[in-house]
Amino acid sequence: MIVNKEEFKRLKSEGGSLFKAIHTIANLEYGYSEIKCGTGLNVYIMNNGILGDIAFGKKIYIDFNSINDVEVSNDKLIISVNEDEVENKVVFKINNINSINRIYNTIRQNSNLEYKEIDVQQCNVVTTNASNIATTDLSKRQVEKERVKELKKDHIPYCPKCHSTSLHYIEKRKRLSLGRTLVGGAVGSLVNPVGTVAGAAMGGLTSNKMKKGEVKCLNCGHTWKL
Repeated sequence: MIVNKEEFKRLKSEGGSLFKAIHTIANLEYGYSEIKCGTGLNVYIMNNGILGDIAFGKKIYIDFNSINDVEVSNDKLIISVNEDEVENKVVFKINNINSINRIYNTIRQNSNLEYKEIDVQQCNVVTTNASNIATTDLSKRQVEKERVKELKKDHIPYCPKCHSTSLHYIEKRKRLSLGRTLVGGAVGSLVNPVGTVAGAAMGGLTSNKMKKGEVKCLNCGHTWKL
């Protein structure tokens, strides 16, 4: 059920220390019309029930005595509850799949429900997929890190935000603003010959004439001053 901040604070105090509670970050996928589906929150398994804390938002309390059943489907924790004589299902998507077994068993035990095995095969699939995604992301970051190292080594200027080398230099003069594209085609009336792109990229931004100016990334739009 949805409770106000004062009631939530009282329930949290009665439920024991947060440091001893089982904590996980989750998303509320279903259950309360007052809360948008997919909203992120902190979930605490306390001695007196389940507390859901949305930062600067709604507070949830599920009494163990109101729980009729608990199920796990992949990374989702499905809790069947009877609150104010109304049957309902509350679904949490658990971000840390490795903690779902402990959460599941603790809730069942405190709700006086019989022991029930989780479908380990389903959980393993989710865990494997999450691991593969993390490995892929790590590989991409490593490749990008190596690419930036090469750019630095070759003295090729790049965007500090997205690391793109497609940059546009605007030289600030008293009566003239001259645009130069370091990597790319034509900007205004100036076209960099293909053969001189590398030379401009390597030495253009370090010349005395270009010390005062602004550079814009043509990929992400980030700008910075020289």
